[in-house]
Amino acid sequence: MANKQKRTENKSVETKERKAEEAKALVTINGDKVTDARVFQKEGNDKDYFFSAKLNGKDLFPMKMKDADIVAWEENKTTVEKMIKTYYPSKMEKRLSKEEFQAANILSDGREINKMTVFKEKKEDSPDYGRYKLYAEVGDKKMWTVINFNDLNSYFDRTTTPAKLVEKNFGEKLNLASHYKNFKLPEGMDNLSVFIAKEKEDNKWYISVKNGENASMKKELSFDDGRSYFNTKTATKEQLAVKYFGNNIKDLVGQKQEINKSLKR
Repeated sequence: MANKQKRTENKSVETKERKAEEAKALVTINGDKVTDARVFQKEGNDKDYFFSAKLNGKDLFPMKMKDADIVAWEENKTTVEKMIKTYYPSKMEKRLSKEEFQAANILSDGREINKMTVFKEKKEDSPDYGRYKLYAEVGDKKMWTVINFNDLNSYFDRTTTPAKLVEKNFGEKLNLASHYKNFKLPEGMDNLSVFIAKEKEDNKWYISVKNGENASMKKELSFDDGRSYFNTKTATKEQLAVKYFGNNIKDLVGQKQEINKSLKR
């Protein structure tokens, strides 16, 4: 038992030394030097593991790791470069010049972004107090939303563009076709029965997916999605069905296929 424990400890030390050398040799596409990379548990927390690295001697914010990455790191089946690409993707992407960043302000439908910025919510009575938000103005639309960690880093590292950030975060509000193209029906579901109709009871629009006379699903359609379908024609019924019901569509169609098989017997 003692020998096994010693072998495990030696392997762990060897892995750490190998990773340390690997980190010191890594230089990003922007010329930044990775000076350290490590996996650790925070004090008082024995359940979660975190990955952290240093770039030009400065600590990056520790990121909670996925189980598969923990195993891969311990067994030396991953690299420092791959881990940084996973947990700090913007650090490994090409940085845009200030001019390139400012020039990329045209959306896929040709509209221009009048203004875009990131700010920290300072209103103490706001549920988003202390969180970073993305703000944008396009035409007469003024929009803001909490920005996720990767988008925030991409913004500050200047590895994305205003157009990409606005399309990703406000695609629905701007009725952009690029937003709805992300929602694709799985193969074999081209004949899915999708309906969009107004309910007399509450005078609201709903989207539903039906499986013959059996199972069905229904959800209220948002104002922006309704406008994309009826007015701008940038969304199809099928795209909206995938957006609203996701993997449940597979279950529904699976039921339909089972019924069809039963009827053929």
